[in-house]
Amino acid sequence: MSIELILTNDDLSADSLQALIQDLAQTLSRETDIQAQLAEGKTVLGAKGDPVTLGVLALSFITSGAAVALIGVLKSYVTRSSSIQFEIKDRDTVVKINAKNLQADQIEQVISSVKQLIDSKTHD
Repeated sequence: MSIELILTNDDLSADSLQALIQDLAQTLSRETDIQAQLAEGKTVLGAKGDPVTLGVLALSFITSGAAVALIGVLKSYVTRSSSIQFEIKDRDTVVKINAKNLQADQIEQVISSVKQLIDSKTHD
C-alpha cells in the first residue's frame, strides 16, 4: 500500500510546482529505497493524456528505514525554500513537514512520526 506525499508552495505557479514534484519523485527514486510516482487524478471527459494530481506523489516503501532517508531528501528541498510544505498521509494519519519542524530540536519527532506511518503500511 502507498502513502501520499503532497507538496505545496504558494510562491510557485502550477507548472513550477509540477516540475518540482517531478524532480522530487526522481530524487526519491534515485537516492532512497522509496518508489515515488506522480499520483493520478480523476479522468475528465475530453481531457487528453493521463490525469495527474498537481503536487501529489504516491510513495511505496520497501523498508521502514526509509523514514530517515525521506526526511533527509525533504529537508534538502525545504532548505531551498522555506515556503515549501509537505504532507505525508494515509487514510488515518497526516504528518506535516515544513521549515519550522525540520529544525534540530524537532527533527527526531518528525522522523518518529513518519517512521510510525511507514511502519504501519509495511506491516499491512
